Amino acid sequence: MVNLRNIWSQDAPPSCSLDPRSEDINEIQQLPSEFESIRTQEQGRELIQRIREVWGPQLIRIGGVPENSRHAHVMIDADYHMKKASLGLIRVAGISSYLDKRVLSDKKRLLEGEDIFGQGISFNRFWFHVKNGFPTFLESEGIIWLRACPIILLTEKQSAEVSGELSDVEEDDPVAMAFSREFSDRFEQASTNVPSYADLKNLYILKALLEAMYYSDACSDAGLDIDFFLNGYKYKMETSMPDSMPGCVSSREVFFEGPKGRQAYWHFPAIFGGVQMAMEITDNQFMEYKDLQRIRSAVLKARPSPESLTWVFKVY
Repeated sequence: MVNLRNIWSQDAPPSCSLDPRSEDINEIQQLPSEFESIRTQEQGRELIQRIREVWGPQLIRIGGVPENSRHAHVMIDADYHMKKASLGLIRVAGISSYLDKRVLSDKKRLLEGEDIFGQGISFNRFWFHVKNGFPTFLESEGIIWLRACPIILLTEKQSAEVSGELSDVEEDDPVAMAFSREFSDRFEQASTNVPSYADLKNLYILKALLEAMYYSDACSDAGLDIDFFLNGYKYKMETSMPDSMPGCVSSREVFFEGPKGRQAYWHFPAIFGGVQMAMEITDNQFMEYKDLQRIRSAVLKARPSPESLTWVFKVY
């Protein structure tokens, strides 16, 4: 019902984000210069502890759907899990965390003689989105079949402003790009093991099907009056949404022998972002496929009664 109402009313697409407080950004952005003065293990650990104390809760923002709906909670849960995975706080099979990749990349640069101590803090935004050009559909008379709806992870490098706000920068973070590509490639498999990803995948699939129904005016063609669902139905389950979630904090301390002798390296990634469920549907995403008539027959034959809205059938 939440998805249906969002599409038929043409509201802004469902979305969520978890963002840091501006006052935390203000304090954090004063610290990178101090990384350059670190010379001992104790100094490094003291600075990281100060960052941990500064980094407070991340604010929840919900768009396009009621914030107390299960839809909103599914988006936030998947996003929060992804944030933890990016920091190595949760391990997802086949995916190396952004922090792991960052340390390996910076260690390589340090071993090559590059001085990067001033880069101990990074700001990156990651968010879920449907892949460009998707979803795609097969169609025949009286039936549309969802062919593909791949979900990917996008990223943008961020810069902290004096106001405490974050803004996009033109320069890409190659490590963040590598993490988002690997996460995107492995998301389908990860959704079989991570319930919050499976729920998010189902939301995208549901939205793709409803978008196809709206685009092809299926309800009018079928003589289906959905006014009750748009205006009269009352949600059976709603759960209050908190204003914020605890900020995910992780850092890495690395010691190694380099050209300048034994060196220590610390890194603190600041990660934020969310879920964006915008989809553009065009004629180019529909492909004629005559064999769907066989599936249509199987669907109608399996319908328990004329009043049934959902039922299970097998495709042989």
